[in-house]
Amino acid sequence: MAAWTIPGYTEIEEIGSGGFGEVVLARHDATGMPVAIKYLRANLCSDPMFIQMFRDEATALASIEDPNVVRLYEYVESAVGAGIVMELVDGVSLREILVHQGATTVEAALVVLEGSLLGLAAAHQRGVVHRDYKPENVLVDGEGTSKLTDFGIAARTGERPLPAGTLRYAAPEQLAGAPASPAGDVYAATATFYECVTGRPPFSGTREELLRQHNSEPVPLELLPEPLRPLIATGMAKELRSRPADAASLVADLQSIASRAYGQSWRRRGRSHLSEAALLLAALWPMGAAAAQQGTAMGFIQLRQLEDQPGFRQRWASRPLRAAIAVAGIAVIAAITTLAVPAPRAETADAMPSTADLTAFVPPTPKIQVTVSTPPHTEKAKEFSVVYGGGSDGTAQIGGEVINAVNGEVVTLYAQHFPFAAPPTPAASVDLSPVGTIARYTFRVTPIVLTRYSVKVFRSRIATTPLVSSPISVIYVIPNYSGSFVPTCAGTQCQAAWSVTISVPPSALKTEMSSTVYTYFALNYEGFSPSSPSRVLSLGAGNPVIGAPRQISADKYTLTIKFSYPNDPNSISVLASVCKKPLYLKDGIGSPGGSDCGSRTMSYG
Repeated sequence: MAAWTIPGYTEIEEIGSGGFGEVVLARHDATGMPVAIKYLRANLCSDPMFIQMFRDEATALASIEDPNVVRLYEYVESAVGAGIVMELVDGVSLREILVHQGATTVEAALVVLEGSLLGLAAAHQRGVVHRDYKPENVLVDGEGTSKLTDFGIAARTGERPLPAGTLRYAAPEQLAGAPASPAGDVYAATATFYECVTGRPPFSGTREELLRQHNSEPVPLELLPEPLRPLIATGMAKELRSRPADAASLVADLQSIASRAYGQSWRRRGRSHLSEAALLLAALWPMGAAAAQQGTAMGFIQLRQLEDQPGFRQRWASRPLRAAIAVAGIAVIAAITTLAVPAPRAETADAMPSTADLTAFVPPTPKIQVTVSTPPHTEKAKEFSVVYGGGSDGTAQIGGEVINAVNGEVVTLYAQHFPFAAPPTPAASVDLSPVGTIARYTFRVTPIVLTRYSVKVFRSRIATTPLVSSPISVIYVIPNYSGSFVPTCAGTQCQAAWSVTISVPPSALKTEMSSTVYTYFALNYEGFSPSSPSRVLSLGAGNPVIGAPRQISADKYTLTIKFSYPNDPNSISVLASVCKKPLYLKDGIGSPGGSDCGSRTMSYG
């Protein structure tokens, strides 16, 4: 059960769970009506991305009012939790029927497809693309009525979300990251219909095999009755333009073919077969009833409004749907209100392949790691610095791993240099050769001033649309200081002349030469060694006299700084330091978050 619960409901039992959340059977206290409540997992509630995904799912459901789509009653969010209150469909998922009873009759398959397509058509009419139509997301009640559920990765028509979905059913363009289209839902619905009729999905195998089959292999039509083959062939056409444009078009084709091939009573026979199949699995229903007393017989009831209760707020504002980002280790659950307990069975050549290892398409997920000789800055952990012209200290290694990688995919490193007027450009590419599902990559780079780096994964070297991109890592170039410190003493006074040579990228030389120099000085009375305590130097101590900067090359200039101090026989050494504040807003040089230049004191040693 969820740790945080929505007030006004009494939870009865958990009826579904996954990595993204859990679904519980509950009863509305004021009316006694049973509902299903989907809760976002507590550990994800602090993540803005997952909270927004959850809101978007509720927004999609709220925009669709159709008897063939599971109805949304409320979305409630607090600082510690979020929940979607939905209609309870007392029945089973289409997946459970297929697992326990095998292929359906043709009429039953036609009824399932017709009902859920009507739900899809309502979504398409409102600009919502489901993107995860599959047997797990079609619910069948005791009257043989089918309903569509789980809009967890839905997107607006025309949006370009990251590739996501279920490999056995998703359209090839959806797996490639094309803009969301109702025709993609048509493909997945047709593939599900194929499985209902034949008892197996049209394509099966490993991830690589499925991707190849969806993209290039014809659908095996020989297992289908002759009248259904044109419907399947057009619904699963490889080219989006060759399919019915949306669910409403496919429904019209289905009804025409069904009436011609199976007579005017096909719908009544199919509903009867579906009802029988659901009733045979009544033990799996959320309410455990022998007949569906809720489901479609349950009228809409406005349960209550929560916006006036402290700590809660409802979100009904219309907003564009954001695509769910599937990441390694996170599975999006099907928002079904049934307990999925498929019976164990042996795999044979004729058996329907198990979906346990291929229930969700998880796009390759790159992890980026930067290695430099200097540690990352504490205030901005993804910002690093290298020394200009510092040999090995002036380069960085950018590497990492790609999870769920496929042989032949390509990682490309992108670089964007200060002042970022030009877009990121490809800097290098490597072909992936995964061991298992993980492929590692490495790039050696020499940043120019301030450079932003990211990596993108492509299907191949000729692909132009990335499957996924990494976060940006920032690498700064810091000036390279060198010089000589020459002290001279006469009587009670000493002077030290410090000739400092500063190397910076040529584009930053002029700005750096005109910037303020900060000097620090101290006499050391305790000795100095690598193991001795830190020494404290003071800003402006030692009566510094700073000469004018003098350019000596395209990327170097020199400064002469003179200090004066007492000739104290008790002092062991002289400590001096020079620095400049980072000018990353002007020339890209510097290391924000890691410099205390300009402060009253500075530690040394």
